[in-house]
Amino acid sequence: MKKLTFLVFILSLSFAFGFKKEKEKAEVMKVPVEVEKVKRGKIRKTIDTYGNVLPSKRVIIYSKVPGILEKLYFNEGDRVKKGQLLAEIEHKELELNIKSLKASLKMAEIELERVKKDFERISYLYKEKVVSSQMYDNAKAGYEATKAKVESIKANLSIAERKLKDSYIRAPFSGIIEKKFVDEGEMITGSSMMKSSPIYSLIKVDKVKVIGEVAEKDFPFLKKGMKVLIKVDAYPGKIFKGKVTEISPSIDPLSRTGKVKVEINNPQYKLKVGMFARMKIIVKERKNALIISDKSIFKEDSKFFVWVVKNGKVSKRYVEKGIEEEGKVEILSGLKEGEEVVIEGGIGLKEGMEVEVRK
Repeated sequence: MKKLTFLVFILSLSFAFGFKKEKEKAEVMKVPVEVEKVKRGKIRKTIDTYGNVLPSKRVIIYSKVPGILEKLYFNEGDRVKKGQLLAEIEHKELELNIKSLKASLKMAEIELERVKKDFERISYLYKEKVVSSQMYDNAKAGYEATKAKVESIKANLSIAERKLKDSYIRAPFSGIIEKKFVDEGEMITGSSMMKSSPIYSLIKVDKVKVIGEVAEKDFPFLKKGMKVLIKVDAYPGKIFKGKVTEISPSIDPLSRTGKVKVEINNPQYKLKVGMFARMKIIVKERKNALIISDKSIFKEDSKFFVWVVKNGKVSKRYVEKGIEEEGKVEILSGLKEGEEVVIEGGIGLKEGMEVEVRK
């Protein structure tokens, strides 16, 4: 009986001693955390928007004169230079009309010269009181009528020459034929010269634009000339650069947004009209800022703090935030470059708690 009692005592003592060891071991167990060093780098405050790529200029080209569309020199996608001949309207009748008017003008000018001399002679005789006033008036009327006839023919000739020039349709600027609306041989009538029947659509794309919408709360930050970073799905990883050129003077009362126009140089024509573009307008940029991950920031009431690791222990450090950009936060005060802050495992930490930094 005594042996049994002693055995129970020994077992109880061993159990208690083991429990104490496990308790002490649990009490000194370190909390695993991941850390990141505070470093310096570039950070930006941006406004995100999006829109479709548009040509910097688009013109719909119509014929100014009626007639058969005799020749089309370009197809869709072709590049053209300013002043280059795009199309021709049949102009034989116009040339014949000009030839006829020039002949009529020559005859009228000869007649005017004759009538002018007669008028000058009769004017002299009238001053000398050799001829009557009626003869003078008739001579003057004949001279004025002939002179008016010459001016009328000249005006008609100018119109005819203008029509002949307009029958040669030229590019108003260098660009790309976006669309061809008609074919050779079609008749251009007075009605088809209107806006309903164009010949070509010409676009300028060595520079393109994107019109995006910006929320009302961000609108006060916008300024002309701000840099813009642009991405399109067609070129993954490539960033195109542009700038803000126009800012809408008003806000849409329904969407609570305003329009902003961004222009982008496109010398290699990589950006195509209609592509969907995502844009970041750079409002602020700092090149030597103290930066940490936003995962290290905690909030306490209206203040922000981080857990700083030093000598295996953590301490709470209140910080002042600056610019935030895609998972990065600028720190204006509270931290120094090279200090280590907790980015994983920070929930539940207490001041002075020992931690184990995981690699």
